[in-house]
Amino acid sequence: MSVRFIEVGEAYAVFGLSWRPIDDIDREKAELRLLVKDFDASFQVRVSGGSSHATEVLYGLLPKAELQEHGFKKGKTAFLSPAILLATVPNVSPNAIWAHRSGDRAYMAVLEDGLPYPGGDFCGTPEEVAQACESILANHSGRFTFYGNVHAQAIEISLEDLVEEGNAKAATMLAASRGIDGRLMFAGAIVAAMCAAYGYMQYRDQQEEAARLAARKNKQSPEQLYAKSLAIALTTAGSPVSEVTDALIQSTGMRGRKQELLMGGWQLKDITCDVAACLFQWANVGGNNISLRDALQRNDIDYSLDGTTARYSALHPSKVAVALDARRLPSMHIFKEQVGSFSQDLRLLGVTASFGPESIFGADPTIAPSAIKSPVKAGTFSYQGKLALLEDIMRRLPQNMTLKSAVLTTGLDAKFTLEGTYYVKD
Repeated sequence: MSVRFIEVGEAYAVFGLSWRPIDDIDREKAELRLLVKDFDASFQVRVSGGSSHATEVLYGLLPKAELQEHGFKKGKTAFLSPAILLATVPNVSPNAIWAHRSGDRAYMAVLEDGLPYPGGDFCGTPEEVAQACESILANHSGRFTFYGNVHAQAIEISLEDLVEEGNAKAATMLAASRGIDGRLMFAGAIVAAMCAAYGYMQYRDQQEEAARLAARKNKQSPEQLYAKSLAIALTTAGSPVSEVTDALIQSTGMRGRKQELLMGGWQLKDITCDVAACLFQWANVGGNNISLRDALQRNDIDYSLDGTTARYSALHPSKVAVALDARRLPSMHIFKEQVGSFSQDLRLLGVTASFGPESIFGADPTIAPSAIKSPVKAGTFSYQGKLALLEDIMRRLPQNMTLKSAVLTTGLDAKFTLEGTYYVKD
């Protein structure tokens, strides 16, 4: 699961942290050093709790690579864990799902027994968040109290409310500890006398830490660990293109030309859709803002300050809740044979297709790729062609191809660009 940074006030809420338990609380520091090393983490946050008969300790880890990818440099940037913010809101349920929608983006955080639910703090489209919630509920029926504004029975609370009402200090991530040993601080005068003893003690600690790591990893095989991380990742994979077709085409109004291209002195330039909604972009060709409002009979139009463009978003009229089924994925060979043939046929109609290379999908970073015997792999795809062909192409794409976006341009030379992700099983 990729990490997302959402600016809130003077800090950033971090969605997608890697949450890992401490197996032996008596050796917490030693285990933490190993976790930081495994994830190459730059920041960490600690939380403890659990049932009355057992105390659990979890660490949320933020890898250095994620900071670099998002352009964060060394400095005083504050990073917050949404899950810990939720856990520290007064009177919040210990088993809680917080899901909040803001425009075309939605966020979620999940608690189980008062602790962050691994894979539960997530940022994506409203449809992806809804699917992630449904996946969690399928395994924990009736246990959760809802917060946010996505679920009909939720207690209203926004991300800003979490920061204000939760314990921001407890949720603030600290620089990751790589375990500088205090014995290295001995004065130079006694280093010579102690070096042999220190060397032995360091060696013993390293051996114990290595044994602890091996024991932890041996509790579950790489295949078992991958199956668990894959199940979480699949909740964000989206819906198959063919399953989204009816809702998307109905939203655009393109079937039967129900959507007028010229209204109130404005021209519809393009429509951009995902699994949850479509964004309509209009260009001014002689009208004004009021004429467009009256023509569309909408009060949620976002006008540009210079008066040249306007846009609004419309949710799909029907819900798309079909998730990707990993058990029915084709092999790469069959995918190339079948979808490759389909793409070759489309080329005769002027449609271009492109496919990105596949890579292992949903693997925990602590699992070596070579240890996974039959991984799910994912890659990107794109189709471009005449708009009149879009609906038929979408219906014919197999279930292992999910939608990212569809861009429809209007005019005499109306075209489409369809993008998404394909999944195969090795």
